Amino acid sequence: MPSDHGTIATTGLLDVLRVVATVSTVYMFASGLKTVATFHRSASTGNISSVPFVMTAINCTLWLVYGLRSVDRMVALVNGIGLLFQVYCLVVYRAYTKTRRALHQQFAVVAAVLYPFLAYLKFADADPADKQTALGICASVASVLMFASPLASLMKVLRARNTESMVLSYSVAGWITSLTWFCYGTLLDDIFIRVPNGLGACLASIQLYLFYRFPSRSTEIEHRPSGKGMSHMYPGP
Repeated sequence: MPSDHGTIATTGLLDVLRVVATVSTVYMFASGLKTVATFHRSASTGNISSVPFVMTAINCTLWLVYGLRSVDRMVALVNGIGLLFQVYCLVVYRAYTKTRRALHQQFAVVAAVLYPFLAYLKFADADPADKQTALGICASVASVLMFASPLASLMKVLRARNTESMVLSYSVAGWITSLTWFCYGTLLDDIFIRVPNGLGACLASIQLYLFYRFPSRSTEIEHRPSGKGMSHMYPGP
C-alpha cells in the first residue's frame, strides 16, 4: 500500500506536469501566429504545407469535444484556444496560398469524416461510455497524424538535403510538450494521453535528427522573407 508521502509526491508531480504541458501547448499555438505573420509580410505561403494546420485543427476539435464530454476543463480550454488559432491560421493561409483548390479538397475530406462522427456522438442511441471510448481512440489517432504531419515534407528534405521546409523551434517545442504529456498520461495511467504523446515524442525526435543530419541555412521562418518552411504541430490532448 503506497504511503501518504508517496501519494502527495505523485499528486505534486502531476500538478507540475499539468502546468508545464499546458503552458508549452499554448506556447506552440501562439508560436504558429509568427508563421502567419510572414504570410502577411510576403503575401505568400511559400513552400509551407497546409497539412499541419488542418491536422492540428482536427486534433483540437476532437480533444475539445473530449474535454467537454468528460468535464475536463483544462483539456477543453487548451484545445479551444488551439482551435481558434488554427481557424485563424487557415483563413490567412487560404488568402495567400496558390494551391487553394488543394486546400478546399482537404476541407471537404475533413468535413466528410468529422461531421458524421460528431453527429454520432450527439445523436446516436449508444452507451455514453462507448461514445467516449470511440472519441478517445479517434482523438488519439488524430494526435499521431498531427505529430507526423510535419514529416509530409520528408521527401523534400531528403532531396534538397536541408531542412528549410521545417522550423527547429516547433520541433523542439513539440518534443518537449509531447514528452511532458506522455509522462502525465503515464502517471494517470490514461492510455489515450500516454500512447499518442509517446509516439509524438518519437516522431519529434526524428525531426530533430533531420535538423542534425541536414542543417538548414535558416532555421527560423521569420528570417526567410520568402515565407518558406515550417514544422507545425500540437501535442494534445
